[in-house]
Amino acid sequence: MLKTSQRLHEQDPVLSLARLHPYLLEDDNNFPFVLVIPGGGYEGISCQESAPVAGWLNSMGISAAVLEYSVSSKEGVDIYPRPQ
Repeated sequence: MLKTSQRLHEQDPVLSLARLHPYLLEDDNNFPFVLVIPGGGYEGISCQESAPVAGWLNSMGISAAVLEYSVSSKEGVDIYPRPQ
C-alpha cells in the first residue's frame, strides 16, 4: 500500500517529475477512493485544490491521493501541451 509520496516513473523524463501523495484512511475497511487532480495553469498547480480537498474527502470517510503533475518545463524537459 502506498503510504508516502511516490514518483510515478523513475526513467521517463516527464513522468519522473510527477508525484502521487496519498491521504489514505486505514482501519481494515475498504473505503471509497478519489484521485484529486488539482487545477492550475502552465506556471503551477493550485495548492488550495490539493491537500485541503484530500483532507475534506478524508473527513467524509473517503480515501484520496493527490497527483502533483508537471506543468512547466523544468530541467530542460519539454512538457506537453506547451503554452502557445
